[in-house]
Amino acid sequence: MLEQAARLVYAETDCALLSFGGSSTAAVGKHPFGEPWPASVAHAYYPSRTAHTFPLSGESLSVSGKDPHGRGHIIDPSTGNTVEKEGLVAVTGPSAMVTEVLSTALWVAPADRRGGLISAFEGYRAWEILCRTDGEAWTRTI
Repeated sequence: MLEQAARLVYAETDCALLSFGGSSTAAVGKHPFGEPWPASVAHAYYPSRTAHTFPLSGESLSVSGKDPHGRGHIIDPSTGNTVEKEGLVAVTGPSAMVTEVLSTALWVAPADRRGGLISAFEGYRAWEILCRTDGEAWTRTI
């Protein structure tokens, strides 16, 4: 849906930021001031705080992990159980649909397999965002 919405908006303007609830964002072009759009990811324990901000220019961002209340809601297809792990995974790239699928797949995947998975998708980048209960957060490239 987000990818279709971005295409429709792009047909009418060359700069816009579309957000589908904070977990999926698409940037059409750059910000009107010529800089990338800032797309912030909320802290997992303090939703009013920013864990990380990604600069987007003509690309999409998707974030997967536990919901804002700390509940696991993503099913591991290999076990049929919800995934219970900490952290978030963020993916940026040209397709909103692909970033959505990759962020979820990377979050479910074991840490030692994430690098191989993202390397198969040219033009896409991924990060793990770790949020601590004291409000701190840090990001590392996958």
